[in-house]
Amino acid sequence: MDPWAFGWTQLLTIFGMAITVAIAWGGFRSFNRWRREQLEAKRIDIAFDALTLAHETKSVFQHIRGPLVLPSEWADMPAQPNDTEQLRLRRGEIYATTKRINDKREFFERVARIQPRCMAAFGPEVAKVFKKLHIARAHLETAVLMLTHEIDNPCAGNDQKTKEHYEEMRRDLWDLEFPPEEDRVGQMLREFTDGVIAFTKPPVVTLYGIKSRQSAPLTVMTATSRRLNTMGAVLKKTFRKNSERFR
Repeated sequence: MDPWAFGWTQLLTIFGMAITVAIAWGGFRSFNRWRREQLEAKRIDIAFDALTLAHETKSVFQHIRGPLVLPSEWADMPAQPNDTEQLRLRRGEIYATTKRINDKREFFERVARIQPRCMAAFGPEVAKVFKKLHIARAHLETAVLMLTHEIDNPCAGNDQKTKEHYEEMRRDLWDLEFPPEEDRVGQMLREFTDGVIAFTKPPVVTLYGIKSRQSAPLTVMTATSRRLNTMGAVLKKTFRKNSERFR
């Protein structure tokens, strides 16, 4: 028998190789699709973390800017030379804001952690959104310093411009339901929340169109099985034709 004659052995070898290539190609495509779904699922997780943080911001800053101050919030405030009970009370009302900010340290640490993740998932431009929150906090901390300085130096500035500046600091420090255009901190917080909702909306909207991560391996196996069945059917059909030809 001529070893170079084309027969069933060569035919089976060719089809076996074709099946192997088809399975590998199908599995690779399925894996790429699964990997894209994994990345999209990660973006959705980050989006929900950012949304949770954004909606939590309102209650956090309502507490920090609350006008009702308890004596226990400034009981540990260091005494100043020539202090009076009235001066200490006024200074304590401002000091309480600093203590409240420190009490919310965990919240601000979460902000610091989620910002780079959002930038990686949604683009570096989202840093502008988080900047609104940082500015709001900076306004509060600046107001604490300026109003404390006013108490300790009552004659530092009596002109109209300085008085207006201190009044603006008070609006920054306390949430007394000022008109929106007069509340810089409140405006920054609203813009932060709206900005987070805007850049997290696309992945959240597509949430129910994405397969779960747990079903990804099953998806690869299913696709491979379908391609294997297809190739088997083709092979059977070819064998049938060849058999009829040699009859």
